[in-house]
Amino acid sequence: MEDKYLSKHKRRLMAHQEKEEEPVKHEKKKHSKKIIIYSIIIIILASIVYASVSYYSKPGQYDDFAKCLSEKGIKMYGADWCPNCKAQKKMFGKSFKYVNYVECTKEKEACANAQVEGYPTWIYNAEKYVGVQSLSRLSSITECTLSN
Repeated sequence: MEDKYLSKHKRRLMAHQEKEEEPVKHEKKKHSKKIIIYSIIIIILASIVYASVSYYSKPGQYDDFAKCLSEKGIKMYGADWCPNCKAQKKMFGKSFKYVNYVECTKEKEACANAQVEGYPTWIYNAEKYVGVQSLSRLSSITECTLSN
């Protein structure tokens, strides 16, 4: 009788332990899913940061050309709202940061003194070139080498 009681007691105890372990297993699964989701998010964010850093750390395609233009003294006058100015800037890509640029909405006096009447206007050796200028045209005006 004692053996029956012990085995019955053991069965109850084991069943009780299994019930207690079930929520723990469920919690472990939830925790594992969270870790996987967070890991995926971190990998995606790291990839975005890497792509951004590698793009902005590389030199622009026309850096040397734009620097030469600035050294020669050619200036572009434009306005941030001007679609032709945006198109001109886009031709240079990230190399535009090296171009001598006068923003006429902020530097009205400089543009008035230069007698800028349309955008964009390039001025070189007192000569005005109004409108979007191709890079090859700017190269021939300034004798700066345009290399791809």
